[in-house]
Amino acid sequence: MSMTRANIAQSLGRTEGSITQRGRRLNISFDNPIKKARYEKNHTFFEVPTLENSYLAGLLAADGWIRPCSGDKTINQVGISLKAEDAHLLDHMRQATGYTGVIRKYCVDTYPQAELRISGVAQWLIDLKKHWGLIPSKTFTLLPPDEHTLTPDQVKAFLVGFIEGDGYIAISGGTLKVSIVTASPEFADWLEKIFMRLGQAKPTRSLHVNGTAHYLDFYGANARRLCASLMEVGVHKLMRKWDIAQAEIAKHDLKGH
Repeated sequence: MSMTRANIAQSLGRTEGSITQRGRRLNISFDNPIKKARYEKNHTFFEVPTLENSYLAGLLAADGWIRPCSGDKTINQVGISLKAEDAHLLDHMRQATGYTGVIRKYCVDTYPQAELRISGVAQWLIDLKKHWGLIPSKTFTLLPPDEHTLTPDQVKAFLVGFIEGDGYIAISGGTLKVSIVTASPEFADWLEKIFMRLGQAKPTRSLHVNGTAHYLDFYGANARRLCASLMEVGVHKLMRKWDIAQAEIAKHDLKGH
């Protein structure tokens, strides 16, 4: 039989605070099942890879976090913060995962932000690592997704989500440019390989002056081929980015005719 912190405190005639302090000294963490059960969510959402969860895993790989604990508390949290103008992506994630909690709005300096935190999802942490390489403190250690458990289209869906989070699609020097940045060398190596496959050319790769951020860039026809391949996948998309690529692809298709 498991006991909550409140149960232990009541049994020993102590306060919850004193139980927390003793647990911290003994390196024991406490679950809070009542708090975790406050909102509903689909605990098996990431268990079997699909286009939808691969897309959301890519978005989390770019802009999200994995947090098993907070201090001495086990929270098993998955969260993501975006610009307020992109809050509709968080609402899409909330609905797709069956989460009944709210999206938090706040400001960083004068910049509006939106944030979604989903706690009590231990199975998500297992599945996100297994299929898509997401781990806590992933900035410098993000792993590539497991292409043995994903279909080619699911890999593309993952990339769509990742580009929407940490990618840049724009017109630069009169031509289409797609740029992606990551601080994980292993993930950068994988991106270079997968982009060569999809774009049929090797991306330009450079290291930021501080030596930590890896930039991978595609230009012109190579960028159009990459975007055309990724846009074929039937997942939700942040169209303020993809509309730029779509317009360039259409323009060059007309010229070709």
